[in-house]
Amino acid sequence: MKAFTQRSILKAATLVGAMLFAPLVFAQSQEGVQIYDFCNFGGDSAYVGEGEHRSLKSLRFKNDRISSIRVPDGYEVRIYEDDDFRGDFATITSDIRCFDEYWNDRVSSINVVYKGTRQYQQNQNQPYNNKQAPVRNKPYADNVNLNNLGSVTFGRSVLQKTSEKQWRLVGPRKGQSQFREVRREGDMLVLKNEYTSARLRVDLFSNDITVVQANGQVDRYPITSARAKTKAFKKQASNNKSTPKVLRLAQRCVNYRAYTTGGIGGMRVYGSLEFRQFGKKPISGKICVDDASTLELQKNNNNTDVYLEIAGQSYRFAPGEAHDVYKNTWYRRKTQLLYRPKY
Repeated sequence: MKAFTQRSILKAATLVGAMLFAPLVFAQSQEGVQIYDFCNFGGDSAYVGEGEHRSLKSLRFKNDRISSIRVPDGYEVRIYEDDDFRGDFATITSDIRCFDEYWNDRVSSINVVYKGTRQYQQNQNQPYNNKQAPVRNKPYADNVNLNNLGSVTFGRSVLQKTSEKQWRLVGPRKGQSQFREVRREGDMLVLKNEYTSARLRVDLFSNDITVVQANGQVDRYPITSARAKTKAFKKQASNNKSTPKVLRLAQRCVNYRAYTTGGIGGMRVYGSLEFRQFGKKPISGKICVDDASTLELQKNNNNTDVYLEIAGQSYRFAPGEAHDVYKNTWYRRKTQLLYRPKY
């Protein structure tokens, strides 16, 4: 159990004195919440303003030391077990005089959001920095969440979900960029561009999007709108699954021809055909299979359209299929080549 020290008692007395003689100045100059080292709002304390605080150390407050917190009306606080908003989390909307046994001395990062009626002016096409980031009233319906999110608009860009783990960012000048979901925690979704290493963090808790460029530049934009997936999106995902899982062959050895409409593709048959790479220019050859062999098609970009013509059948590895497997920078799709001779 923590012990009160002479230093902390003097600090507490100084703080009380300051509040008694200048309460109005304190209330007007600071907006946010107050965290404390001890229960009942005692011990060392720190002011936590609006925004994301990836580590309490940035507030000159040790991690795993919070025991109580003051939360003014209109504020919502999310506490996290580890740095960088990882681990278990909880939401707080009012004062807590003493954290329970689980959360006492456990908090390492914190996100503070104001959800009152404060008004502000913000150019939606420009990012705002972390120190001045206002919190918007939620610009979308209550039923929109990470589970059904289909598109998000911010600045002059639109982020669209194209498959289960894939997103497309459409901007005014850069055209389209592909992002893959790498992590989600609560109301936060993290996406990564596998080619540039740029990252997007969609936060439906604070209603903003953080863009981390490959060069380290960080910009935050307010979400201007968000929509749930439509029936058309679900239908499209369903259509992508129409490719057969089994290709039946009447002959043990068959000819094939493979090509893409753009981008790089690859193919192999386990135990028969070593990996071969191709593009728009077709490649061809012969495959000899056992009673049941596994065919694997690959592509280096989820938007690449791969075609395989084999034994008079056409097999397509379509863009944005919901069940693609991503491994070692390639998207992969497997099917079975089943040898069933005609009698």
